[in-house]
Amino acid sequence: MDQNLFNDICLRQLTFSGVHEGETVVVLTRGGERAEYADALLWASPPK
Repeated sequence: MDQNLFNDICLRQLTFSGVHEGETVVVLTRGGERAEYADALLWASPPK
C-alpha cells in the first residue's frame, strides 16, 4: 500500500477515535513487525 495513503488512513482513524492535540498516543510493536503501521500512526498522531 502507498505510504501516503496509509498515513491518511491512520490520520482519519485517530480523528474518528477522538484523539486531540495534547493527548498521548502509544504505538507498540513487536520487534520490526508491521513497522510501517507504527510509522504511519506516529506520523498521524497529534502534536503534544
